[in-house]
Amino acid sequence: MKIIFTFFFTILFSIFVDAQTSQDYAVMIQATVNESPATVTLKFNKIATTKQFRIYRKTKAANNWGNAIATLPSTATQYIDNAVTLGNAYEYNITRYDNAAVAYGYIYVGIKLPETTYRGKLLLMVDANYSSPLSTEIAQLQKDLIADGWQVKRFDINRNTTVTAVKLLIKNEVTADVNTKALYLLGRVPVPYSGGFKAATGFMYPPDGHPDHAGAWPADIYYGCFNESFWTDNSVNDTTASRTNNRNIPGDGKFDEMYILGYDSVKLQIGRVDLTNMTQFGMSDTLLVKQYLNKAHAFKTGQLATVRRGLVDDNFGPMGGEAFASTGWRDFSTMFGDSVFNRDYLTSIKKGNYLFTYGCGAGSYTTCSGIGASSDFNNDSINSVFTMLFGSYFGDWDSPNNFLRAPLCSRPASLASVWSGRPHWQFHHMSLGETIGYSTWLTQNNYYDTTSGVIGYTYNIYPTFTHVSLMGDPSLRLHAMKPVASIKSLAATDSLSVRISWTPSTDATDGYVILTSRSLNGRFIVVGKALSTDTVFVHTAPGYGINYYSVRPLKLENTPSGTYYNLALGVIDSAYSKNRMGVYDLAKTTLNASVYPNPNNGNFTVFVNENSSQQAIINCYDMTGKLLKQIATNQFATDVNLNGIKGLILVRIIQGNMEITKKVLLLE
Repeated sequence: MKIIFTFFFTILFSIFVDAQTSQDYAVMIQATVNESPATVTLKFNKIATTKQFRIYRKTKAANNWGNAIATLPSTATQYIDNAVTLGNAYEYNITRYDNAAVAYGYIYVGIKLPETTYRGKLLLMVDANYSSPLSTEIAQLQKDLIADGWQVKRFDINRNTTVTAVKLLIKNEVTADVNTKALYLLGRVPVPYSGGFKAATGFMYPPDGHPDHAGAWPADIYYGCFNESFWTDNSVNDTTASRTNNRNIPGDGKFDEMYILGYDSVKLQIGRVDLTNMTQFGMSDTLLVKQYLNKAHAFKTGQLATVRRGLVDDNFGPMGGEAFASTGWRDFSTMFGDSVFNRDYLTSIKKGNYLFTYGCGAGSYTTCSGIGASSDFNNDSINSVFTMLFGSYFGDWDSPNNFLRAPLCSRPASLASVWSGRPHWQFHHMSLGETIGYSTWLTQNNYYDTTSGVIGYTYNIYPTFTHVSLMGDPSLRLHAMKPVASIKSLAATDSLSVRISWTPSTDATDGYVILTSRSLNGRFIVVGKALSTDTVFVHTAPGYGINYYSVRPLKLENTPSGTYYNLALGVIDSAYSKNRMGVYDLAKTTLNASVYPNPNNGNFTVFVNENSSQQAIINCYDMTGKLLKQIATNQFATDVNLNGIKGLILVRIIQGNMEITKKVLLLE
């Protein structure tokens, strides 16, 4: 890794030392867009000492900014880009050169960016302690994830499972399905630790700068990095930390690494909701997680009132150029334009509503000077959904009554919290509908290597280090909408079509998107769109058997980063179509599967003969279309028990894009 740490310190305490505020290190950008002709106008701030601006542009996926597309004088306050097209998005970097500092700003701009209907597969790792008491809330979480375009694969994990065993489950899923994009750790899923002093490099690893806090910190990033030879446990021998969990010696199960290898080393969007050992809140971790899941559902379905504005409470200042709070100024301008305020943190969010906030100050495990204490979040007046916090000690989140996790324990609104300052976080893609999990992935992979040509985003100390973690649901998005109130799908008597009707969303919409899937947890594809005044859609080519339908309100969001089509969560219903019924096996495709014996007494075996590690879904229906049983399996042979049922049934087996339906006769 070609990051030279002496470079950081030399620069930080020389050319940056004269800046007056953290805001001086942020170029605050907002965009306006036109459709015809297609143009992007970037507006940005300057300070009195500005000498020059340089504008860069790249695609979202590119890992290098390339050469500047424009150089502007110190008097400039905007830049117009005419080389843009409708339906596309562009990422800009504006670098401001001053007498006192170099400042950076980033914005992701789109003009009618199309809606995202499929987000990939999300692995949901559930603390097994919650499987029974939180079954209703976890089922709602899975339903909401599916309704937002995710496919969900759930694992219930015992707390005494090793981190390596959990990692193997995750790695196998990623290997089997390239669409696996996100990892949601719900509860006390085993916590990896990594980091510490290495004599070979002479570099100590307390990201907050305190020698008594050196050693291994929690490192959920481990679950998303799959080069196993990288994760060693033999070279760090560091017992200087005052907190026992941070001490790291060879063979103790804590890893040696301080930072990941390089660009795109993290493959998953990872978030965790772990509220164990938060005793100040007077509830068990089970009840705290239940409360979190309920308020997350309320936010995702537009039931929580939010105000699109940001707040920055900076109790550090520029700090020799690290300018921790510059992240807030930089990101919030792309989200809220001019609605970004420099105000006291707790006083303000108790009196008013802020969608995203930033606060920093000298800290302990449970406090942040000028911001508050963990106990301050134990009330009904915490009106910030997304939070960035920074200060000493509490970035090590796996500590009792930890301040970084405290917002997640609050009753009203807080759903996400990150330790932003070392390093800076990158949230600007959320303005156009990306998830906070994507921002986490981007921040964890923020890499700067002039040798290889990979140049990412501004950073100070500790870019790509293993402590970077998201406390919260990784699927969260910035802009929530109310879904339709209800949906009904009904197959026509001739089974050649399905009529889908719905009660409209109470939010203003620009229409509705209708999607279908052959399984509830399958990939939903668009079959049509409807006007905002419509409440009915007819699907004229349903597949044989069960068809699942999702209706999602659509709205063109106009943000300080341009315009994009936003989707509410879908509401899902199913209809049974007898279309294409024949005398022989139905809906036969290339899937090679069989049922034996047939006829049988209600006990039979389904054989999936394809050479594939992909999960198969077995659905058993009676002849009216009622679902009798559903089984998910990765096995070649799966036993099915339908005792007490007799007569002709249909057994539909689905694996990926392949399926087959068998008639099976159940005898007395």
